[in-house]
Amino acid sequence: MKLKLQISKFKIFGLIIKLVKYLYLIVILIALGALAILGLFLYKNLYVTITQSEEIILLKQEVAPDTIDRTKVNTVLSALEKKSTSADNIDWSQVKNPFNFSVQTPAPSQIGID
Repeated sequence: MKLKLQISKFKIFGLIIKLVKYLYLIVILIALGALAILGLFLYKNLYVTITQSEEIILLKQEVAPDTIDRTKVNTVLSALEKKSTSADNIDWSQVKNPFNFSVQTPAPSQIGID
């Protein structure tokens, strides 16, 4: 029984030695992953924001400052609103109904059926 315990101790000790060998590799991979995540974070939240603000500054310089006559805009908007929402009082009794027609069937004597 002591022999089995000694063999299992050697296996556990060998396993620990293998883990220590790969510990450096594991630590390096974790560090590389953390650096990649940090780089992605800085790119999205810092670099992209700075480039967007530079583009906004450039576009503001290119835009010509036009003045808008608000009275004309409001009159056009009110005319469009009146045109789309105005419902004149329609006298439906005077409107001809296209579906109100009658069909007269001929008498059998007119067709030639006796």
